[in-house]
Amino acid sequence: MNRIYLESIQKVNQIDSSFLQNLVWLIYCSPITSIKGLSYSFPRSGEMKALMDWISSSKIKSPDELKKHIPLGKYAEKLVEYYLLNSGLSELLAANLQLIENQKNTIGELDFLFKDKLLNEFIHLEFSIKYYLKTTRNDKTIFLGPSTKDYMGRKIKKLLDHQTKLSQTHNHLLPINLQHFNYNPKAIIKGCLFFPWKEWRTMSHRNETTEGWWMSIDKIEWLSSHGSQFSLITKKIDWIFPYSRQNKLISFERLKKFAENHLNESNEIMVVSYDMKANPIDRGFIMKQNWPN
Repeated sequence: MNRIYLESIQKVNQIDSSFLQNLVWLIYCSPITSIKGLSYSFPRSGEMKALMDWISSSKIKSPDELKKHIPLGKYAEKLVEYYLLNSGLSELLAANLQLIENQKNTIGELDFLFKDKLLNEFIHLEFSIKYYLKTTRNDKTIFLGPSTKDYMGRKIKKLLDHQTKLSQTHNHLLPINLQHFNYNPKAIIKGCLFFPWKEWRTMSHRNETTEGWWMSIDKIEWLSSHGSQFSLITKKIDWIFPYSRQNKLISFERLKKFAENHLNESNEIMVVSYDMKANPIDRGFIMKQNWPN
């Protein structure tokens, strides 16, 4: 694993709160793709020292209402909302704002409206967290979600054609006090892209903050010589920062047995590989046999 990446993981593990660990890692990591004309970076994005200094000086605490289970996408949106409220570099105007026409027709929802104090701009941001696997469908190479219901090309098209245009095309549906700002539409997709195991092993350049591997359960023996220990990430909200020092490390044999049982009920399970010194090597998905068919 890249030294800078490993040091960043170690710094995040110095944070006591899992909520704040996820928050820092989410802001720190690069988007999984660049969307032409819509790219945006959060203040302090990619700057681990600045993020750690902010955490230390702000004395912020995890909100109690996020300790219960919520879906991954909603959880990630709450992390972003919390950051925009507490970063000191932005002024949040609205979050998850529904646009309703004639008091009955929902046109859409705006993820975030805020002022970026560094840029001195008003931003309409559409935010997503996605985990896509590179595969082939109908003879085309695509990045497909584990559930097979979502793929990256469709998500980007929706952002370009609909979601990021709402603050301009339906400005009149915003609260009156928010209508007079000129919003710059932006979009961020965070998460991770996973490549077939054999391709991953031969890639000369990897962005380890946004990339990993995947294999089907029938190929799991490939992992037996890849790491000395492994951890299983069974909760989806832990996909954001899967390298927690609280992770229980297990042998390959235990990994194999657990994964086989787990995939009777699910499409995927995330795995982190570790070396003999308990340093993470990389992360990936083990998928049920014959996925995505």
